[in-house]
Amino acid sequence: MSRAAERIAVTKPYIFQTLHEMKLEAVARGVDVIDLGVGNPDQRPDPEIIRALHEELDDERVANHSYPPYAGLPEFRDAIATWYRRRFDVAVDPGKEVLPLVGTKEGLGHLLLAVIDPGDAVLVPSPAYPAYIGAATVAQAEVVEMPLREETGFRIEVDRISESDARRAKLMIVNYPGNPTGACCDLAHYREIHEFARAHDLIVASDIAYADLTLDPGALAPSFLEVPGAKELAVEFYSFSKTYSMAGWRVGFAAGNAELVRLLLKLKSNLDFGVFPAIQRAAARTLLGSRRPIDDLCETYRRRRDLLAAGLREAGWDVAAPEASMYLWTRIPPGHESSFAFVRALFEKTGVLLSPGSGFGEAGEGFVRVSLVVGEARLREVARRVRESGLCAPRAAPAA
Repeated sequence: MSRAAERIAVTKPYIFQTLHEMKLEAVARGVDVIDLGVGNPDQRPDPEIIRALHEELDDERVANHSYPPYAGLPEFRDAIATWYRRRFDVAVDPGKEVLPLVGTKEGLGHLLLAVIDPGDAVLVPSPAYPAYIGAATVAQAEVVEMPLREETGFRIEVDRISESDARRAKLMIVNYPGNPTGACCDLAHYREIHEFARAHDLIVASDIAYADLTLDPGALAPSFLEVPGAKELAVEFYSFSKTYSMAGWRVGFAAGNAELVRLLLKLKSNLDFGVFPAIQRAAARTLLGSRRPIDDLCETYRRRRDLLAAGLREAGWDVAAPEASMYLWTRIPPGHESSFAFVRALFEKTGVLLSPGSGFGEAGEGFVRVSLVVGEARLREVARRVRESGLCAPRAAPAA
């Protein structure tokens, strides 16, 4: 007898859990797996970040081991507001427009539960972070995918959203730099999205988890909140997971519209107690500290991107090199039935595990995501295995 609620019964298995199970089964057989599927940072946080946590844990003057305030520690909220001012020249009220989160995945999921009624439509980019579709499904929303096309730089094309979908929608998710595409956008594109959202009375949930992982030297991604009037309809999410290699710490924050932040807090206060206080304090220090750890990490991912892209091209695979993030997002080689079929064939032949584009939405079919989460020696090994597999070499033309 099934005991699943309808919201869970209709939710598809999470693609990364499926990949993890494939990996575990292969490892049990003794396969030397190189896992480039999940974007799980292999780097340790910068020593200064770890030192900050140690110092906060040892500070007997504060109640680190008690329940944290539901709205987060005041010093962390203040640090977030200061960061927005320094990084984007955006003013947010730390008392009403900021909320610490147990990572942005949690925050986005809870926001949808707080504002979406069953049957409301949610506009979701495709391809996109799989958690967007999962969270919308759990909230019993109607998921309307907005196809992102390679030829237009994987940007949201608001003029291609039907009037019917726009009228039925209550919320739009925006993610730049994008996961999985690595595509960036400028402030003009955000203005276009803002005008569309305002015209159709939409909430905008902006995910800027990769805003500081732009790989071209000197490039900086903007915030949606830089658009004049954005706080009237938007809430933005930021994560420490990838920018500071703090994925396991589970810390991020939301900032923006005070009413949306209030509703998110109302839901969260009924479901959780927030982030461990020592982590909040260390995160506050990290956010206001030097950019050196970010710059060093960007350099690491830039070297890895260029090394692996070159190696895969030598193997006969025409691989793209995205502007930002910690991934390659590229079309599968010709001659394969689907992205998942290619991923499975490559994994069975080489032990190299990638993420199929179909797991990122309908428009992701025909692509794969490659996470740059192993060192350069292992990336050279990936290129060697792919080259020797023969799965990426162009097929010879048939004889006349």
